[in-house]
Amino acid sequence: MAIQESTSRSVGEAATPEQEPEYDPWVNNVVHDPMAVPAVVVIYGFVGKAARDDHVRIYLTTSLTYLCELPRSAIVHRMPLPRAQFPLGGSYFWIAADAWNRSVIYRVPPLPPPGSQTGQC
Repeated sequence: MAIQESTSRSVGEAATPEQEPEYDPWVNNVVHDPMAVPAVVVIYGFVGKAARDDHVRIYLTTSLTYLCELPRSAIVHRMPLPRAQFPLGGSYFWIAADAWNRSVIYRVPPLPPPGSQTGQC
């Protein structure tokens, strides 16, 4: 199917066969077969090196305190955000749902034990 530039038409007006809708490119990167839409979870974060070579670390905050490590193969699609609008970068990640459900979110550094003097102001 050819993707064409959007054209102006009235609300509710159906597209003719010559006027295909403007498709979002990322959808084709996630859904390879329209009859088999994959189960995915979408997260936003900042990619970094993981402790294991076959994994990737995704930091979930700009303070880098929350992260998850996932197998590289679990990332179905990644869409980096434009630096002009997001100076710190970051990406949207489409993660295979089964891998996400088995993942663990870590807090770094760990919270001090209750009652300890460490970390108190």
